[in-house]
Amino acid sequence: MVLKQRSFILCTAFFLVVQFREEQDVKKLMSRTVLIRSAFKLWGQGATYQELHTELKQVSLENIEPFCHPDKSFKVEVETLGKKDFKN
Repeated sequence: MVLKQRSFILCTAFFLVVQFREEQDVKKLMSRTVLIRSAFKLWGQGATYQELHTELKQVSLENIEPFCHPDKSFKVEVETLGKKDFKN
């Protein structure tokens, strides 16, 4: 398991973005720790909706196909950090 130098912390340390060579390395790390609650595959990021949309259009079919079956379901959750809730 090799962590690349490009690892960095986003926002206020709620998420740590790390690059792994293989998914098996992530599973090995997750099996050995109690402080990590979950791991996600980051398909794209951007400062604007347009930047994010451009990155997501470039995601390979290899990543998308496992989720495109009639018996599979998924949902998209968007979390924002550092932004106050707007209340009327």
